Amino acid sequence: MRRKTQKKKRALTRSLLRLLGKISDDLDCLEAVYKIPMTKDRYRRRATAKRIHGQQYAYFHHGKKPKNRIVSLDKDYIRHILLGKEKKPVEFGAKANKFQIDGISFIECLGFDAFHEGNRFQDTVFKVQRLTKARTRLAGADAIYATTRNRRFASKNDIRTDFKRKGRAGKHEK
Repeated sequence: MRRKTQKKKRALTRSLLRLLGKISDDLDCLEAVYKIPMTKDRYRRRATAKRIHGQQYAYFHHGKKPKNRIVSLDKDYIRHILLGKEKKPVEFGAKANKFQIDGISFIECLGFDAFHEGNRFQDTVFKVQRLTKARTRLAGADAIYATTRNRRFASKNDIRTDFKRKGRAGKHEK
């Protein structure tokens, strides 16, 4: 099946936006005439549909990219997280930053917006020190945490890490 041309895509998007607007107006009219009681869930869903219509209308007609674009009618708090990966360019759902002390895991940060876990290393170390009331001497972390800033912080505070070394190994090093 061939890909649709840009002209056909624009025409289809325009007609779908008009249809969504018409349906929304008709539902408003029916609810007003017949005094249909709306449940909390139904009211929230209709409000989400109207916000989606507003976002898409502004994007189509004015070129304004919506901030906090809604991607689900049921879960309007979920945002898409763009990844730099070839197979999965977009990810959905919550993003969590967790740490572990003696086999017990703690969630340090949980959010539906994109954030870089590597920037949370210092906050995590301070939170661990507050919880344990002891200085952190050893920290193990993924490669994403091995930034120059985190390396400097760890060496300044005498924290040993298992970060991958920078650069190549020396000539006589194993």
